[in-house]
Amino acid sequence: MRTNRWLIVWMTLGLLALGCGNECDPCDCDDDDDDNGADDDDVADECDEDSECSAWEICEEHLCIDGDRNNAFDEAVLVSDGSELTGYINPAGDVDYFRMQGERGSFFRAYAFTEDGSDEEGLDTVLSFYDDDESEQGYNDTFERLSNLYGTDAVYIGCTATDDTYYLTLEDYGTFVNDPGSYAGGSDYTYTLMVSAMEDSATETEPNDTLGDADDSGIEDYNISYDRAGVIGDDGDVDLWAVTVDPGSRLRIYGYEHTASDLSSRYRVLDGDGEVMATYEGLGWELDAGVPVLNETVYIEVGDAGGSGSDEHCYVMHLAADPMGEMYYAEAEPNDEFGQELLQQNDSDTLAVAGAVSPAGDVDRFTFIATGGEEIDVTLHARTYGSELAAHVRVLDPALTELASVDVPGAEDAVIEGLELTDPGSYHFEVTAADPADGGADHWYALYVEVL
Repeated sequence: MRTNRWLIVWMTLGLLALGCGNECDPCDCDDDDDDNGADDDDVADECDEDSECSAWEICEEHLCIDGDRNNAFDEAVLVSDGSELTGYINPAGDVDYFRMQGERGSFFRAYAFTEDGSDEEGLDTVLSFYDDDESEQGYNDTFERLSNLYGTDAVYIGCTATDDTYYLTLEDYGTFVNDPGSYAGGSDYTYTLMVSAMEDSATETEPNDTLGDADDSGIEDYNISYDRAGVIGDDGDVDLWAVTVDPGSRLRIYGYEHTASDLSSRYRVLDGDGEVMATYEGLGWELDAGVPVLNETVYIEVGDAGGSGSDEHCYVMHLAADPMGEMYYAEAEPNDEFGQELLQQNDSDTLAVAGAVSPAGDVDRFTFIATGGEEIDVTLHARTYGSELAAHVRVLDPALTELASVDVPGAEDAVIEGLELTDPGSYHFEVTAADPADGGADHWYALYVEVL
């Protein structure tokens, strides 16, 4: 195709020469010459090597044309920890290749920072990861949260399971989905690719399969994101991570989608006694795992759902904690008597508490002191984000007369709406399991009371 294009160019020049006859030089027939008689036409530079062309061009048939120099696996540019390379998506449909030397159980991050001269939002790029056989193992487009967290267009976080060569490619999203109508590219479509090894503190240290030798998750600040990684190296292996935050915080766990791994991930959240609070499989970027911390330490156990393990069973999990009081406060046991615990306001001025019906048969009671004449909505989230509680909620007036009672079998919006608190005094909210014999560490909930 390129050969035919240049044949057309030379034929056109020949016709121009015939049209000018002997009155002018065929290269100077254009009326747009500058004052010095120099030609202003866009004529490709001659070359013998790529290095003689601009950074966004390659040398083909002794002419510089749009393109760059790493367009295939055998042209892949070497990258390693600390690499920062600038490149071009040029022309549209261009795919750039990079190679990296793998190490057994080594984790890395690859970031794409993009610019686009015609679009303030930049290029929509995709990073893909390949093994030594040039087989695609994983990819990352743009998860909604990633651009906010990392300031990048795309980020791929994964592991090299062996000491072989691995590859990364970077391309425009339209190219990735093979949609020629949306290909983007050109000499001003630039990107910066950064590659870095994951820090030692972010990767597991064996042994870490019991509460006593759990790795420290290192969560030090709230509403800050942390990546933690490991390998489930043997059948039945698990990795434990300790999370120590204020009671009343909410722990959030996400998984990286489309990451190269043989792991069928299973995450379990354990309370301080090692009792299971929640179990998740195959987490992604939707918030499926948001667990209230009722004591200061909980544990995350990572393993394979089928119990298998190998060097290829890698995982990367993304952690964050919301601070105490932002969503709720933690219950203060004992609270099974009326008046033992007052409800507190969260940061949104809603009365909110997180608790657990544990052990079986537990009763949690909370108090709100009304001035009289208030109207309230009551919401209880149970069986959400991994909880197993089918709850029963009661509201009682100062004389301990029941004003409202409702079963909450699953996640709900307001379960009691527009309830009037006619008289001043202490009103009580009671949470139990719908089945009085039910309960346990995985029977947790969040209770919200909004004063209208």
